[in-house]
Amino acid sequence: MAVTLSFIVPAIIMSVPWLFDQTATTHYKWLAVWQPFPALTVLGLGFWHYICYYALGSLSPVGEKNEPTTHGHGYMVAVRGVYEFGLSLCATTHLPIVLLTLMPEVGREFLSRTFPHYASAFRSLSFAKVFVPFPWYDAPSIDPTAYQSGDLSILAQHFLHYDFYVGTFPMLIWSMYLHQRTVKNPDLGKMLLKAGLWFLIGGPAAASLILNWDRDAVTEEGEEELKKKIEKDLEKRKQLESRKTK
Repeated sequence: MAVTLSFIVPAIIMSVPWLFDQTATTHYKWLAVWQPFPALTVLGLGFWHYICYYALGSLSPVGEKNEPTTHGHGYMVAVRGVYEFGLSLCATTHLPIVLLTLMPEVGREFLSRTFPHYASAFRSLSFAKVFVPFPWYDAPSIDPTAYQSGDLSILAQHFLHYDFYVGTFPMLIWSMYLHQRTVKNPDLGKMLLKAGLWFLIGGPAAASLILNWDRDAVTEEGEEELKKKIEKDLEKRKQLESRKTK
């Protein structure tokens, strides 16, 4: 909820200014609202945490069937939705762009006619332009007087390229290291294959998420006996309740 309200909703509104008949001033105000999204997300997380805590109280760990379980398994059940949300967000924003850059000319022309507001982007995008940055020592220069309304800013694109790669690749490398140091019987080849698959689907952030999800399974280690005991107690309780009902 915090990510959706602080990041996704403002991003959508600022990217479709004609949807609400926004003026240029309103459009740039939405841009300003969107910029501090990390701070807004943290504040939102704190807000929703306290709201849920006071509304629901401290919850005991439960499994897939909402029955008591160990803390480790309860944690894995709880964070599953978080990882699924993150992977879905990565895939829905990354994969369509990859497919668009690889789309043949006839497909782009069809999209340009269908969505005229994005026609200039559809016709000018390429895989290299979207994913390959200029060298850091050869930054692009522009003539501001030559720019027209609707032109993509090459300087903003240049910044976002490095913002993307510098921000996500160290996270992916760190996730790979933690994965190999944490999981049982680590296999470098399988890890790289899984990371590579999700890299294609959702970029480096998705690859990092899937490896962290695997790594978190360590929280269930050593709980086998306790889990069996809890399951036996639950079975005994159900049998007792069944006898009382009869």
